[in-house]
Amino acid sequence: MVFTCCAVTTGDVTKRITCTKCNKHNHLKYFKNKWVCPACTAKQPKSTKSDNTPVRAASSNSAQSAALHHENINMRRGGSASGCDDESVCAQSDPTLLENIKEYFNLEFARLRADLESSIVKRLSAEIQTVKDEISSIKSSMEFLHGKYEEVNKRLDRVDKEIKTFSAKTLEVGELRLSMDNMLKDNNSKEQWARRSNIEIVGVPQRKNEDLISVLRDIARVADFKLDPSVDVDFVTRVAPRNNDDKKIKPIVVRFLARWKKDEFLSHAKKLKLKCSDLGFSNNSNSIYLNDHLTSANKALLQSTKKLAKERGYSYVWVKNCTIMARRSDTSPVVHILQQSDLKKIV
Repeated sequence: MVFTCCAVTTGDVTKRITCTKCNKHNHLKYFKNKWVCPACTAKQPKSTKSDNTPVRAASSNSAQSAALHHENINMRRGGSASGCDDESVCAQSDPTLLENIKEYFNLEFARLRADLESSIVKRLSAEIQTVKDEISSIKSSMEFLHGKYEEVNKRLDRVDKEIKTFSAKTLEVGELRLSMDNMLKDNNSKEQWARRSNIEIVGVPQRKNEDLISVLRDIARVADFKLDPSVDVDFVTRVAPRNNDDKKIKPIVVRFLARWKKDEFLSHAKKLKLKCSDLGFSNNSNSIYLNDHLTSANKALLQSTKKLAKERGYSYVWVKNCTIMARRSDTSPVVHILQQSDLKKIV
């Protein structure tokens, strides 16, 4: 669209005036501050004449001309040139028209702005409420976790105290166990010392109204050992087996008055492979064994030593003077086993 008021060929086509004769367009903004009504235009001197012809006064003809002049101005948005139908339409060619338009657009912009602000506020309110809910949920979770954290801390404190108490008790128990082990070891040593002059005879069948002194004499006779029970022996008796099994033969315990006498008798008797038939038990070829009279703890230690020595390839395990000994071969050194910890020597 071409405008005669300026070189611009584009712009707001809704705010323009169009000449009814030449149909050319002009921007309304260039004329709204300079527009003069037809009556005032008629009063102005004409610059086309050089004489002093007075300007004609406004008359009804000039008023009509002015009216016609108003009719030749098109004030419709985007419309074509046409005549003005009434005074209300023609009156809008004055500055109040622009003010009305401006006010209208201001109101529209205000309404749009209010609607936009309302929409934005609602959207933001919803988003903010969502964030608030999430923050509230996070806060609740944090409070829950804080409570659990405090609970765990209390439990840890309690467990720490219990561990300290347990450690103290464990240390105390360890000390008591060590003390008890020492007491048991000492008691076992004393008990074994009290048995240093005793021998244990296993495998002799038990008879009703038996004479154990006679059995001891028979063993000394077979071993070709000079023994006078009335002088050399303190007592002879049968004792209950270790597990109180009535089906097993009760071993015989002999206490000598002199330890050297006991050692000599035991040395002679062990050289023999005594059988029950050697002592008058006919048709009974079961073996009879003579050993140092060991305590229950030392007997258990002897069994453990025999088992471990067999696993490690040791050839000999024996008891001498109530002391357990082991040897891998004839040329290897002798290992003395006095307590459970000494089993580590068997390698």
